[in-house]
Amino acid sequence: MLAIKESRDHLLPWMPWAKDDQHLDNEEMKQMLISMFSEQFHSGLDYPYGIFLRPPQLTDGQQQHQEVFVGSTGLHPRIEPKNEAMEIGYWMHVDHLNRGLCTEAVRALVCVGFDHLRLKTLEIHSERNNQLSQRIPKRLGFQPSAHPSEHDVIVWTLHREDYIKMLEHHHDQSQNDNQWNNTLATLEIFDDDGTRVYPC
Repeated sequence: MLAIKESRDHLLPWMPWAKDDQHLDNEEMKQMLISMFSEQFHSGLDYPYGIFLRPPQLTDGQQQHQEVFVGSTGLHPRIEPKNEAMEIGYWMHVDHLNRGLCTEAVRALVCVGFDHLRLKTLEIHSERNNQLSQRIPKRLGFQPSAHPSEHDVIVWTLHREDYIKMLEHHHDQSQNDNQWNNTLATLEIFDDDGTRVYPC
């Protein structure tokens, strides 16, 4: 949870929950949070994921250090109908911004949402002034709402049929230009008991 504390000033303008980071110094509280996330995941109430950087491998194939937690993303059943649509949320450690890591993670969840969960619609909600956050849905083909909501939030939407069209378009391009396939070859998603969710 050190990533939250170190990124507090960056997160606070957009994510008020970051102000309550004092409890993250308590190991018991951290374990309670992890247990809560796990329970929500397995009950289908929420699907939170951590974003981790794998350490470089040594010449003998051994890894040099442990994986590093650099952010979080998730599929959230906050929109109706819940069995057909979900919202994707995300945040990154301030030291790992502008590296494409969050875009990679969200792109993978788009594929999980449409290919694994068979959803019809995915949304990303971003505040109008959060230009950095808005780069991600723009890159991934989401379309913005015509007007911000009453809370000054832009709702970005991607429908399953448009996702399929994008895949078909990229399939027709050369392999070097196919951003979706190239990215997925380097990404894996696991649930909290170690089962690989994507690629299936």
